[in-house]
Amino acid sequence: MSKCDLYDVLAELGYGLVPKSRSERAAAFFYKNKRWLRELPERTCKVLVSIAKQFERGGIDELETHTLFDEAEVVAHGGFDALVGLNRPPQELIQETKVRLLA
Repeated sequence: MSKCDLYDVLAELGYGLVPKSRSERAAAFFYKNKRWLRELPERTCKVLVSIAKQFERGGIDELETHTLFDEAEVVAHGGFDALVGLNRPPQELIQETKVRLLA
């Protein structure tokens, strides 16, 4: 269970769902959301993919920190600025990424 996020531990305990590892969730995110990611500007896509990789390394806690946009790979792709100026608020894109990771 150490490779799973707390979300999966609780889902297993509470609902008997088969837990998925963070790696499995990240792989599913990349596969299931190719179309959604391609519809976004390239820089935005790369930042959201980098955020998903942070989840894979450290779980949902990595996405709930004020240093989310300080990660080198996120910074290299434009950081928070890559999410600004779209038809949706940046926080909404981040929240949707989290939901899609846990779906």
